[in-house]
Amino acid sequence: MTSSIPDAFSPEELQRMLAEAQPEPEVTTDPDCQSDEYICEIAQEAIDLACEKSAGPMVHKVMLHQIIQHMFDWHVKMANQLLEDGMTDPAMGWARDAGKWQAIMNILQTISVQNDDFTCTAK
Repeated sequence: MTSSIPDAFSPEELQRMLAEAQPEPEVTTDPDCQSDEYICEIAQEAIDLACEKSAGPMVHKVMLHQIIQHMFDWHVKMANQLLEDGMTDPAMGWARDAGKWQAIMNILQTISVQNDDFTCTAK
């Protein structure tokens, strides 16, 4: 078995690098912030705000586009990371799901919610 520390680094150099390293950000996993009820509450607050600020359906459709794009990007990122880590089977699952998000976006682009729906490609 080979050592994971290159011969070019002395223990003193490694200690210096460790002392200079930036700490990882602290992640809190408050169970109350992960509950189904809390997550649904946050989503409803966003919907309520959209309803207060806009009288029409376009803001909701644009929100859908942005959310779907975010989910697509997240799935592609996860697939790529897993591929880089050599985990082909899980990566393929994430990539397949990215394709499903892409299909959802394609369908959404064919639905018009008003006459001047700038997100609709099927005119």
